[in-house]
Amino acid sequence: MALRINYNQASIGAQQSLGRTQSAFEQAVGRLSSGLRINKAADDSAGLAVSEKLKNQVRGLNQAQRNAQDAVSLLQTAEGALTETQGLLARMRELAVQSANDTLTNNDRVHIQNEVNQLVSEIDRIAQSTQYNQISLLNKNSAVTLHNAGDALQFHIGANTNLVSGAAAVTSGDNTIQFSVPAGRAQDLGDVKTLKASRGIAGGANTFTVDGNTIQYDASVDTVFDVRDAINASGAGVTATVANGRLTLSKNASFTVAGDTGGLVADLTIGSPAAGAVTGSTLISDIGAGAGSFFITDGGAGFATINYGQSGVLTLSDLATAMNTALASLGVASPDVAVTGGAFTFTQPAGILIEDQAPPQFGFGTTQSSGPNVPWPSTATPMVTTTFSAVSPVLSGATSLVSSTGGTVAVGSQTSANASISVLDAAIESVSSSRGSIGALQNRLLSAMNNLGVASENTAAANSRIRDADIAQAVSEMTRTQILQQSTMAVLAQANQSPMSVVQLLK
Repeated sequence: MALRINYNQASIGAQQSLGRTQSAFEQAVGRLSSGLRINKAADDSAGLAVSEKLKNQVRGLNQAQRNAQDAVSLLQTAEGALTETQGLLARMRELAVQSANDTLTNNDRVHIQNEVNQLVSEIDRIAQSTQYNQISLLNKNSAVTLHNAGDALQFHIGANTNLVSGAAAVTSGDNTIQFSVPAGRAQDLGDVKTLKASRGIAGGANTFTVDGNTIQYDASVDTVFDVRDAINASGAGVTATVANGRLTLSKNASFTVAGDTGGLVADLTIGSPAAGAVTGSTLISDIGAGAGSFFITDGGAGFATINYGQSGVLTLSDLATAMNTALASLGVASPDVAVTGGAFTFTQPAGILIEDQAPPQFGFGTTQSSGPNVPWPSTATPMVTTTFSAVSPVLSGATSLVSSTGGTVAVGSQTSANASISVLDAAIESVSSSRGSIGALQNRLLSAMNNLGVASENTAAANSRIRDADIAQAVSEMTRTQILQQSTMAVLAQANQSPMSVVQLLK
């Protein structure tokens, strides 16, 4: 065998083996120190790609499980408030049954009515104040920007994008549950339906205008009470009321309702406000007369003062009664002033004069000037009301705790108390239905949480099998490479000494 000094093949071969052994040793130590089989992409590029997806899937599943837990907490908050509301309704029904018994006088019923009014107010307060993370749950209010009761909440309980028929969507799908928490105000409880359910009006965001003020509504969410509230809050100066199943818009001047994009105005026939008919129940203020007084006289020493627009004399019938009383005091036999066909009617009393300060709106030929008294006319001209109104037909699904003429549950008489029992029964049933739907969703979310937990566990296990190190194998590998390192270094030392034999030839 030839002897060479410039190239030591044995040493170089031993060095390469030592380098490979050192690299394997470092890899084994790295796996043992981190517990991972894949510490960098070079360890297993395909395995790393799969592992990263599985890791993110596990994190998404764990967050989805927390989302479901938060959704359950929100629903528990809403149901807790509705539980108290149902207790208040039960007390109101108890009071209505008590008031319907004729062993009580109407004075006794006044006290019952006071308690009922307070309970109705408390129901509204509970609805307005019930929140979860500053999200209003049972209230509807245009000032609430995060959520209104009736609007769909999205509970994202999956690890991925929500898909409906393969496309991303915000409705219920493979990763999201959509749920509407029912409103819990007094006006929402009873036989109350959305405009879509009661009138068949298409849902979606729509608008109309009242005297140029925009009113927004969504028939799939809003009831006639919500439309009433929106009109009253619009600043149009139009008063909207719902009583006995009818929506009424009124104003002491003409007004317009137009520009509807959803068909509500036409369906409720409120697009053509008209001047109201003058009857005995018409308020004196509604014909443009304020509060004041005038006198009538027999032309001599006798005179009588007639007050109007004041306590006790607020309607035209009240004024007719006051006139008859005044005429009788002046000796007129059988005075017969009345309101018929939109005008005061009477048998002309002989010799009676009316002060010219009487409002001309009453139709007696006065001008409210400072001139002399005028004779009582033979007839009065028709009066004209300044009140314009539009009234809907009787609507179904418009009977709530505050839909009576008085705007509250009426128990002030035996008749009204008896009628209120059925209204309260419907309100209790609506709350029970709301609580039932909330409870059903809670059970569904609990099942979803269990499923998410199992999915997270199995996905994490799959990721572990790909990415985590087999500790027993890694220890064996480290031991093997340690032994190889020691033996390779011993061989390398011997290989490095082999060229020294050349020196012996030179001696």
